[in-house]
Amino acid sequence: MLRIAGYARRALLVGAGLVLAGCSAADGRGEAGPTLPDSGAHATAALPVVNLRVLVDTATRGLIKNGTGAYVVPGVAALDTFRLAVDSAVAGRVAGADALLDRYGYDVYAIREAVTQDSLVVIRERIPAGGQVARGWGTYVFNPRGQNAADIHVNHPVDDEFSEDIAADLYRSCRCRWFLMAGARRDANAGETADMARQTASVFHTIHDRVAVAGTRALSIHGFRVENHTGNLPAGTRLVMSNGRSTAVSQPVYTAAELTVRTRMNQAGYAAGLFGADTAYKALSATQNPQGRTSNDRLGWGHWLHLEHERVLREDSVAWKQSNAVLRQWIIDHPAP
Repeated sequence: MLRIAGYARRALLVGAGLVLAGCSAADGRGEAGPTLPDSGAHATAALPVVNLRVLVDTATRGLIKNGTGAYVVPGVAALDTFRLAVDSAVAGRVAGADALLDRYGYDVYAIREAVTQDSLVVIRERIPAGGQVARGWGTYVFNPRGQNAADIHVNHPVDDEFSEDIAADLYRSCRCRWFLMAGARRDANAGETADMARQTASVFHTIHDRVAVAGTRALSIHGFRVENHTGNLPAGTRLVMSNGRSTAVSQPVYTAAELTVRTRMNQAGYAAGLFGADTAYKALSATQNPQGRTSNDRLGWGHWLHLEHERVLREDSVAWKQSNAVLRQWIIDHPAP
């Protein structure tokens, strides 16, 4: 009984954190109790209603800032604990996952998403009022009844401007499985210590490694500026996609599904290309991304796709919602191998 009481008390604090971040009552803040999120219609209806886009926006406000050196590299024990917490969340033991991560300043709680009405499990670091999180290990959302076996990644929230908005919209609209977002800006620490597209000793990579299995696909959402790649990308490029295979090893081999998404994007009016497969697309290969390497090495090609959105596309919410619609239909039509 004491454990359940503690869970409910912290869930109330989570709701308070959303209030401090500026959410309204309509955004669905409130208490998330220890009930299994999908244990019946009554239990699901009793969950607090939260708009996913608001939750993601709130999390980005607490990111470890660039140049602060405040990102904390997790130790082996912490990574092991997160693995256990993910297993508990997937098994429906939300309160158990919450208990495991309490020592690291994390809350695990169930919500009902305001738009889709899906019950979701949120794994989120506590944000002090007006401040940044203590560790910067990221925000994660799991849909126990996701309709598509796809995960959406945001390695560089805020730095790749609007990438978190594009990713959250895609995750919600496709009713995908997992949403992973970094908890620190990419240059929070010196070198690439806080860059989730480079580090394997991170909670972000550990969770991807834990949940990536055959029959699932991860889409990694990023941003670029075409003027920074003159000579390596065609002028007017809006999307560059890659499966992470280097041309130094061999010509990138793309699956039929990956060739199809390139074709569909171009048919929809977006200048899009696949790194290495399309002659003019010689940049943004994603060959160093550890999530891609893990998926490709362990599961094989076709389980991870890197998508770079050009600045003009990212700044136009109408345009990227339309490109997301293309991606959503592609995810539905082409399940992972």
